[in-house]
Amino acid sequence: EGDPRREAARQLLESFYKQIMVDGFFHADPHPGNVMWQPEEERLYFLDLGMVGEVGAEMREQLMLLLMAFSQDDVGFLTDVTLMLANAIERSDLDVDRFQTEIGSIMARHRTSSLKDIQLGPILQEMTEISVRHGVPLPASLALTGKALAQMQLATAQLDPDLDPFEVAGKFLMRSLLKGMAGTL
Repeated sequence: EGDPRREAARQLLESFYKQIMVDGFFHADPHPGNVMWQPEEERLYFLDLGMVGEVGAEMREQLMLLLMAFSQDDVGFLTDVTLMLANAIERSDLDVDRFQTEIGSIMARHRTSSLKDIQLGPILQEMTEISVRHGVPLPASLALTGKALAQMQLATAQLDPDLDPFEVAGKFLMRSLLKGMAGTL
């Protein structure tokens, strides 16, 4: 209970951001039975790696940008990143304004919600449906990522329903960016 429970939720969320965005290799079945909290170490461990997923370097960068767009509440940026994911940034036959309005409606509904009200997997699914309707389908590899994110979100919401996944994402992205910059100096 209390702070350790909130810390476990934060670690779970950050771990998934790291697995997907940095490592490109993630636990694809993170239900509560596959996650263990070690109170003495205040550390979270993943069990049963029978289902895993991979995300290539280019998609990792684009997913990082997607999280950044959500964390900054920037609909234009989110639209551009979605089109980049669909490899459709140069499409002249696309009604970008209508596409942006539909993508923006997802952000408007979910950006200010608490974790217990946000469904990360279904957000990706809804973005996929909008993209398909506009003739710019997102990569199929996002399906397993969305499934894993949905399970992770449910487990995290049980631990700390008030945790803001986009705030955690923003802090994670800034730390990752600073670590990357420090490594190149």
